Amino acid sequence: MNGSDAALTLASAEPAVLSLAPPGTPMYSTTFGNVAPRVGAAYRLRDATERETIVRGGWGVFFDMGSNAAIDNLATSFPFVARRTLANVPFPANPALLLPPTIAPGAVVDFLVAADPHLQLPYTHQWNVTVEQALNPTNTVSVSYIGALGRRLLREERLLNPTPQFQQVTLVTNHGHSQYDALQAKYVRRFSKGLQTLVSYTLADSKDNSSSDVVPALPSNRIDPEQDWGPSDFDVRHTLSGGATYAFGGWSIDAIFIARSALPVNVLTGTTAFGVSSALRPDAVPGAAFYVDDGGVPGGWRFNRAAFVTPPADAGGNPLRQGTLGRNALRGFAMSQLDLAVRRDIPIGRTNLQLRVEAFNVFNQVSLGAPTNTLTSGLFGQSTRTLASSLGAGGVAGGGLSPLYQVGGPRSIQLAVRLRL
Repeated sequence: MNGSDAALTLASAEPAVLSLAPPGTPMYSTTFGNVAPRVGAAYRLRDATERETIVRGGWGVFFDMGSNAAIDNLATSFPFVARRTLANVPFPANPALLLPPTIAPGAVVDFLVAADPHLQLPYTHQWNVTVEQALNPTNTVSVSYIGALGRRLLREERLLNPTPQFQQVTLVTNHGHSQYDALQAKYVRRFSKGLQTLVSYTLADSKDNSSSDVVPALPSNRIDPEQDWGPSDFDVRHTLSGGATYAFGGWSIDAIFIARSALPVNVLTGTTAFGVSSALRPDAVPGAAFYVDDGGVPGGWRFNRAAFVTPPADAGGNPLRQGTLGRNALRGFAMSQLDLAVRRDIPIGRTNLQLRVEAFNVFNQVSLGAPTNTLTSGLFGQSTRTLASSLGAGGVAGGGLSPLYQVGGPRSIQLAVRLRL
């Protein structure tokens, strides 16, 4: 800290009166009323042998830890970091220019990461009701309703020049909330006569005003966070999946199938608003179609650029409002995939040798990633990658799994030999 005794917490998170708290002030107050009750029950409606009907239900409150990447990275901002930028400096440089910068009391803060001093732990109400019906000793079907309400969820907002003392503040708030509802149906056949299966279908609806607590949003004093209420980034309305295993004479065949509807796409203008990039949405042109057929692009269709225009801005280039197009209003591409595996178990004395052939995306079904969502891009509205590539490049920098292990890639086959002692 270079001897600075300034606090890294805020006395107030109101942009107009933003100020640092006295040294030693906690980032936000500890609360002791975070009680998380949970309750569950099951009741047998029908007691007929091998034809039982069971009803199960549960409800609970679950608290988060109340931290995100911004809070975890406090040491990367004031008062732990001071920067000095040098340009066009002759060599050898003046030693005075190379001295480490200091943080003087009362100096302008160029970059501060902080939490609202009134921040509270985020929490979620979760509940479910399930009716399960046995069809015979090995087959059951069940139907469930699943619900969740997220409250006081963390939302990261970026304040640009809120007061003369602060140039940029990354503020963690409780302005996020969410809602999830789903109908789930499932058929299960337990292993019998060499066959076991599982088939499930989910009809879901997930909404929130922020699907990530690490992506900066427009400041709430400029844009009402409720204008971001819409489908979650991960909202999938329809999902059908199934798996089956058939074993016979030392051989086994495994199959996994998945099909789902498209994920949302959030169309953006590509401009920076109030110091925040990737947050401003365009206006929707009345009467214009959002999608157009185009045989020259992957998937055979793309978003219609003419259906969107950038909202009006003031003399400083800041938008006067958020665009009329809702958050995550458009959808990308659906996906489906079938994986197969054939196994052969060969007993060798007390050991077992297993030979295995696995084929992923057997029919080489093309599944595309989300179309480019930025209006300023020359590829706006077109998909440029397969789904597997768009889900992450793997490793520390790319995040996610390698595309080789993701769904939505090209057909691939692997061979395996396993010796079990």
